[in-house]
Amino acid sequence: MAPKNGSSPGSVGQPPAKLLLAARGEDAAVRELRGVLREAGYEVLEASCTEVAINALDEEALAAMITELRGANLDGMRLLEVAKRRNPEVCAIMLLAGQQDLELASEAMRQGADDFQLRPFHYPKLLAVLRRGLEHQHLVCENSTLQRRLYRNYGVEAITGSRANSADLGVMVGMTLEEVERLMIERILASLHGDKPAAAGMLGIGLGTLYRKLDRYQQLAGAQVASS
Repeated sequence: MAPKNGSSPGSVGQPPAKLLLAARGEDAAVRELRGVLREAGYEVLEASCTEVAINALDEEALAAMITELRGANLDGMRLLEVAKRRNPEVCAIMLLAGQQDLELASEAMRQGADDFQLRPFHYPKLLAVLRRGLEHQHLVCENSTLQRRLYRNYGVEAITGSRANSADLGVMVGMTLEEVERLMIERILASLHGDKPAAAGMLGIGLGTLYRKLDRYQQLAGAQVASS
């Protein structure tokens, strides 16, 4: 059995992340995988057929899904479609029966799967994919919360520095949410003369989160310069 990866998939003070394992429970490799996932700190919900798996996707807030790509009672492609409809950011890993499934696995990746695994399973890679998937979902949720807070607390004036007019609104319509968020943060920082701790407090986010966002903005700016 693989060793623990050194960190729990749940945030501090939060319950373990829920994961759906849709596979044949009597399979020795699946039993071992179940143990590895539980040892790594996941709450594992199990399903041995497509119908039960879909019910779990409907009833539970699932952060990840590991499913057989295809089996006697399992349709992994259908489960991937349903899981992505329920949670577009869900981390999905497909389990392959053999090399004959590689073409279908490639299609699953195009449809949004994060990884696929051939037997014997590569546990360090599988756990790393799950960890990155959970981190991505956390960042998406964090960004969504920040954007809602910015619009609610500061509205258009935080973006434009004045009351909105038709030109200001026209600019906003052409911007992505990330661009709007960036402009808001830059305006607030400018109003506070670059005081990052004060800006983080005004935004209602951690100072580390603010630094990560500013680092990302710098990386995007560098990439744009390099491509021009």
